[in-house]
Amino acid sequence: MAILFKWSNTTSMICATALIFAPVVLGVTSALYFVMSHVMEGLKGVSAAGFSFGSGPIVPFESFTFILGVYLFLTVLVITYFVSGMKEGDDAVELRYQIGRTMPVALLIYSAASMVGGMMVW
Repeated sequence: MAILFKWSNTTSMICATALIFAPVVLGVTSALYFVMSHVMEGLKGVSAAGFSFGSGPIVPFESFTFILGVYLFLTVLVITYFVSGMKEGDDAVELRYQIGRTMPVALLIYSAASMVGGMMVW
């Protein structure tokens, strides 16, 4: 029981990372990619000092956002698995409960951060 008390701050910060920080960072990254993809589209064919800008294919914004969403899903899944294991051991019901509690909130925060970030940069 003493070890759970010692690890409580660490597990709380890990949970906050999965629930809040990672979705916000990935949402803002998605919004910034939206702007950068439009800038790179405008630079296609421009060359300066021997460098050619926009010569390669650009990943569509929807695909990039989907990839970030899958990455967030897997990150939250792994973090929740380890934190649940540290707190409760091999309790499968508790693990499913924690995933069901954490995943929708993280994806909602990701979506909101992506939309708000998009409004701020565009």
